[in-house]
Amino acid sequence: INDNESIKVKFKNSIVEVNGNQLQLSGFELENYLKALDPKTIKRIEIISNPNASYGSDIEAVINIITNQNSNNYRIGSNLTNGTREKYFNSSNINLNYNLKKVKLYSSYSYNFNQKVNESNVTSQIENSPVLKFNYNEDTSQKNHQYYVNFNYEINKNNNIDFTSISSFDDFYRDGFGKNSSFERVLESTSGNEKIQFAEIYNHSFNDSTFLKIGSYQVFNNSKSSNYASTNSTNIENQNQYSKIPLIVGFGDFNKATLIGAFNVGVRFNYTSIDKDNFSINNNIETNSPYNYDEKIFSSYINNSFNISENTSISLGIRLESSFIDYRFSDVINIAPLLSEKLKYSNLLYNINYMYSSNKEWHHSIAFRKQIQRPNYSYLNPFQNINSDVTYFSGDTKIVPSKIYSFSYEVLKKDWSFYIQAGTINDFISTFTTL
Repeated sequence: INDNESIKVKFKNSIVEVNGNQLQLSGFELENYLKALDPKTIKRIEIISNPNASYGSDIEAVINIITNQNSNNYRIGSNLTNGTREKYFNSSNINLNYNLKKVKLYSSYSYNFNQKVNESNVTSQIENSPVLKFNYNEDTSQKNHQYYVNFNYEINKNNNIDFTSISSFDDFYRDGFGKNSSFERVLESTSGNEKIQFAEIYNHSFNDSTFLKIGSYQVFNNSKSSNYASTNSTNIENQNQYSKIPLIVGFGDFNKATLIGAFNVGVRFNYTSIDKDNFSINNNIETNSPYNYDEKIFSSYINNSFNISENTSISLGIRLESSFIDYRFSDVINIAPLLSEKLKYSNLLYNINYMYSSNKEWHHSIAFRKQIQRPNYSYLNPFQNINSDVTYFSGDTKIVPSKIYSFSYEVLKKDWSFYIQAGTINDFISTFTTL
């Protein structure tokens, strides 16, 4: 887990699933979920370092948490941690697990309160200006509430529905102060974030070897922040930022096990819309820098695996992705379109994985994969933040995705693993802006 945000497996971007159902969790949210989970609830954790074509090209690894589904039992548990480093902190959670013959319910709540102190010596220089050295002190505090509910209802032997809801509410405060004999800069920042997601999945089994999964999930992420800065008590800056990001996904997945392997085919639709407002007040002049981004992705995929022998198998996967993107950045002062583009592109991706065991202890995996990496339009804020000295204002807006061709080899023996990967990137994306 890097900086409480990204989750990686063998340096690869990964997602989290619970019982095969994908969740949008940051590293911090995953940590809270696991803390609130009764250890007896976990049956096993699967690490998939080379996912098949049913996953998008931005997903390089999968962490799947499998929970026990025992009937006719219930459990309740709680955990409380209090302490102090330089300041007080608290971590608390409670969970409830209630299983009947047809109904299974799991819920948890966690609360975290964390305070940190940062002291540092800073050296700064912009272009050919004199070197500036000053002492910097920063106090931060963060509060987080997280709720998790999973409900599973077995309609009959062949049909069941699964409903999951996760809510996370964050409040963050930062107070920074930099000073030397001739320089003084004050920074204050407060932010709040609300993230609510739902998942609805219908599972149908035709027989013991044929399954159908249909579902959707929705993520609603709203955030706001207020920033204040002053330099030498004269140049006062204020900034307020607002963001709304809904994500809607629908999918259908068909699986069939055969005597020689497994067959999997499916379709998927992703829709993301981002609206941001960036209000700034500097020298009593207020400006707004709105940013709008819409992305639609249609994809279909097919996987087929073959058991060549008792110790050897091969998996083949193909995925077709079509993307439709529309985005606009507006000028900071004139509120006129500055960067605007509509993009359409399709890519055919594939994944080949050969696995064999030389004996009961040594297990080998050889994979060849083609992925794409889209330009990160959806997370770029092209306008200056009062905590930053960089403003993006122009550049090439017709960049196509990078094509990544990778070859990897992995060998496992008991608790030991050796992994190596090499590859090449076509249409490499460094940046599409000038400063």
